[in-house]
Amino acid sequence: MTLDPRRFADLDFPGLVQRNSPGIDKLCAALNGPNAALAQKRAKRRLLEEVLPELSESLPLSAEDLIFRIVFEYASGGILALMAYRAETGFACPVEAFLQCLTPEVPIALLAVLSEK
Repeated sequence: MTLDPRRFADLDFPGLVQRNSPGIDKLCAALNGPNAALAQKRAKRRLLEEVLPELSESLPLSAEDLIFRIVFEYASGGILALMAYRAETGFACPVEAFLQCLTPEVPIALLAVLSEK
């Protein structure tokens, strides 16, 4: 999957979320469970290995750029924390509200990673 910022307007984000909701809910629960640290570490590793390089190809920044990495860490860490919070609150809020609150690129890439499971 190549992430092209021009494609974001054409994505069926609600459809992606609906198709991947079991995986998203599973990750939310794992991020709030007894092995939350391990789940977060694995999710972050997958994001760094699979999503960061693709983002750096579609954006005018290098994956080695310190500012880009800091923003990516902030966005991905924030999304994972919000997903854990979603599970903690009994899945009361729709996943779209959490996934879209920080940045569109990371949630879309995260959905692509989740769909592989």
